Amino acid sequence: MNGTDLNIDHDLEKLILLAQQGDKQAFRSLVEKYQKFVFAVAFKILLNDEDARDTAQDAFIKLWQHISEYKFQAKFTTWFYKIIINLCLDKLRVRKRRNAFFTNSIDENTFNVLLSGNSDDYSNKELMEIIIKLTGKLSPKQKIVFVMRDLNGFGIGEISQTINMPENSVKVNLLYARKKIKKYLTNIYKW
Repeated sequence: MNGTDLNIDHDLEKLILLAQQGDKQAFRSLVEKYQKFVFAVAFKILLNDEDARDTAQDAFIKLWQHISEYKFQAKFTTWFYKIIINLCLDKLRVRKRRNAFFTNSIDENTFNVLLSGNSDDYSNKELMEIIIKLTGKLSPKQKIVFVMRDLNGFGIGEISQTINMPENSVKVNLLYARKKIKKYLTNIYKW
């Protein structure tokens, strides 16, 4: 490593280094460790089970192709998140070009992945499902920023670094996304 203390797990560091040297078993271990994370991120953005699975698979292919570029200068998950986000943005652009309007119902297993540890209270799940569906009405940039910040808990700086967007632009997109989500929720619940 280059002396930067990122509090990286030494087992993770070893797996990454082995994968960078072409060790397929080490890479398989990385896939197993991050497959739920990758699917959950892709699903929150794409809102389509099949697209999320395809994107997750593409993300791991890209990871295999580019793992040698990871230099331990950022957290691995932040670096990998950038790959996932870019693939999701590509998928959203294709959808937009095709004018593919879609409505999805989220099955219980997939929804549990999304909540990953949140309350089991039904009303919270129902509200979360509605919010996730409403993100489909946001612009791609707003959607990415909203999902990263409000659904995944990333900081503004992390988002800025991950999607190569100035922090002020992240904040503006987040503000507009939150306003739109609030407006949609107000119309649904007549708050």
